[in-house]
Amino acid sequence: MTERFDTFDGIEWSHSDRATQKLNSSLQTIEDKPWLKISRNSGTILRGKQSHTLRIINLKSKRIPSPSHVAGIHIADVNQASFFDITDDGVFVLTAQEHIPRLTVIHLVSQVFSQDGLHDLGDFRDRYASSRDFKAKTSDQVALTAKRWTAGIDPGWKQVATIVETLRNNFTHDRQTTASDACDNIVEEFLSTGRGPDYMFASAAAEILRSLGYESQVVMGSY
Repeated sequence: MTERFDTFDGIEWSHSDRATQKLNSSLQTIEDKPWLKISRNSGTILRGKQSHTLRIINLKSKRIPSPSHVAGIHIADVNQASFFDITDDGVFVLTAQEHIPRLTVIHLVSQVFSQDGLHDLGDFRDRYASSRDFKAKTSDQVALTAKRWTAGIDPGWKQVATIVETLRNNFTHDRQTTASDACDNIVEEFLSTGRGPDYMFASAAAEILRSLGYESQVVMGSY
């Protein structure tokens, strides 16, 4: 199951009441197969596409496991656009089902980022109106860490890449690590201990980016 979260209280992530922007989609027949085609503005950032095929075994959810920027969905016999909907956190679902039936095969096409396009954007923080709100909610320790890690690096994708590489190269991935009983901020504790599981890495990256004014979310699940 794929879920996207935009609100962090120091311990847990949740999704706010702010709905994701609705996407224009339509059902098209391609090579005699029904495809839900999702319209996106690719511009210079999204270039190229990649394909995935999934077989559902025991997924107790109607959410379709999908990568970011999904552009097409094909499920055999699902031949009406009304059978699909999108959740407030931006994940497509099968509306008429309690969960996706066992052994369902799902074909996905998604757009991929261009590294050159991201670099060419320069400082893209002003493109997101809510960035200032996110920045105000991060802790002092996180803000100081962000400034130290990105000192002398131009705003934009270079700062984002630097934060990701710093986490990868200087912190230890440990699935067994859990937050201490006295912890009131898992990101601060992670930065102090230098080790943690996937969600601590993701939480730290998101909060550090937010402290610098970049809007970010945490995605958990199959993608």
